[in-house]
Amino acid sequence: MSSRNWKRPHRFDRNLVVIGAGTAGLVAALVAAKAGAKVTLAEAHEMGGDCLNTGCVPSKALIHAARLVAQARAGAKLGLLGPVGPLESAAAMAHVRASIVAVAPHDSVERYRGLGVDVRQGRARITSPWSVEVGGETLTTRSIIIATGAAPAVPPIPGLDETGHVTSETLWRLEEAPKRLLILGGGRSPASCRRPSPASAPPSRSRRNRTASSSARTTTYPPWCVGVSSRRGSAC
Repeated sequence: MSSRNWKRPHRFDRNLVVIGAGTAGLVAALVAAKAGAKVTLAEAHEMGGDCLNTGCVPSKALIHAARLVAQARAGAKLGLLGPVGPLESAAAMAHVRASIVAVAPHDSVERYRGLGVDVRQGRARITSPWSVEVGGETLTTRSIIIATGAAPAVPPIPGLDETGHVTSETLWRLEEAPKRLLILGGGRSPASCRRPSPASAPPSRSRRNRTASSSARTTTYPPWCVGVSSRRGSAC
């Protein structure tokens, strides 16, 4: 899109419009607001994006539960006697959901509005190099950041739709661990996010497994998290 085909406004409603309230979008909006910019942050789905809802936080919480079981089973070498039962799937997933709830206020609409960011919940559409439409209202802006992230790409394998497969997004709805699991995709979603959470384990470089696919990518955002930005549906 060439800017010479559009008429630049003489005045702007915003200094910056950020599309997508995942890791990248939240950090960009916060830094800009702290610098004194007039910022609007648009999110069509969930605040926190992949990192909070389907990636960093839930994966670390589940890894933490599994690690505790593994350590308890190895405790006999240190004199810890007694049987250790298997990880109870439903309780582990309840722990995962509780971890998300515990961290969610840090990424909430209320918190970011309190920090000076104009948060709009709705689908954003870029209408020119200097304008974005959100919820039926068009805002003119000097700059636009698109931080809408990625979504799982389910491969066109014959019969896959009939298997009841899950993705890195829907995996967290399971209550029972599957007896057998085939993983398609060798990437990482997310990439070692180091978000402080009382319910999650210390950062791990272990590769997380997920079914169906992964099209997330790794990007570094200082100072507290490495991960991916918001999921699809946040922007045009």
